[in-house]
Amino acid sequence: IAQMLICTDEICVEPGDCHEFLEADLSIRCDEGSYPRYRLMAYIAFIVYGFGIPGGGFLVLFRRRKHLHKAYYFNLYGFLTSGYRRNRYYWEMITALRKMVLIFITVFLSQYPRLKIYVGVWTVTIFLMLNIKFRPWRYLLLWRIENFSLTCICVTLNMALVFQDEELATDWGKGVATALILSINILVLLVFTWALWYEGREWLRSQGDVVAKVKHTVENIRADKPKCNKYTQKPSEEYFYYKNDIQHQQAVLDLIKCDDETSDPSA
Repeated sequence: IAQMLICTDEICVEPGDCHEFLEADLSIRCDEGSYPRYRLMAYIAFIVYGFGIPGGGFLVLFRRRKHLHKAYYFNLYGFLTSGYRRNRYYWEMITALRKMVLIFITVFLSQYPRLKIYVGVWTVTIFLMLNIKFRPWRYLLLWRIENFSLTCICVTLNMALVFQDEELATDWGKGVATALILSINILVLLVFTWALWYEGREWLRSQGDVVAKVKHTVENIRADKPKCNKYTQKPSEEYFYYKNDIQHQQAVLDLIKCDDETSDPSA
């Protein structure tokens, strides 16, 4: 969609015959034919897709914010809310908005490279401050990695200004800027690699406790004598929600057996 909106500066095919062409396909002229109609469609799609999806997603989550911890809604919207604190369930929409704003800057300021870098730096800085202020991530490691990655983007954009300044864009200046850009991005890559290794190691260690945790939950539920739904012959959902144990709920359901004498049709 973004490529449909980027046209070149005027290119003169012949003296006095100058036109703008679509940057993605120089055979298409931006000032004639069907392109203006397609350009309008691209603008509409850009707005609907770029801002409509984050906005619509926020409204959907906001209306169900009090139930997102329940199994049904967690399975439905967990790909949007997993990893975030319960009162920051909407943060994935903030992330989508940030990406959309950066694409917006890239498309509409493509002819002003210096201004594009300045606006990009301020945009990333604002979202970095928001991430530091609201701490949306449930896990401290993820929060730190997000801050580190946004900081890396800010430094990279600032170093890119060197290439836009005639006085600094010497061989020496370009070499230093390139070295800094490569160094910080390699450092971010190493941090991500370490985080994946650390989380993988912790996950493997935790697998030994899963069976014991499930059995413990089953014993607690049996001790409470759960009532069963006569249609599903499964324990009522309330016996899991108060345990806040959605992760192992299905395993518990597979192990627990309901007593017909305690069946409750209204459960």
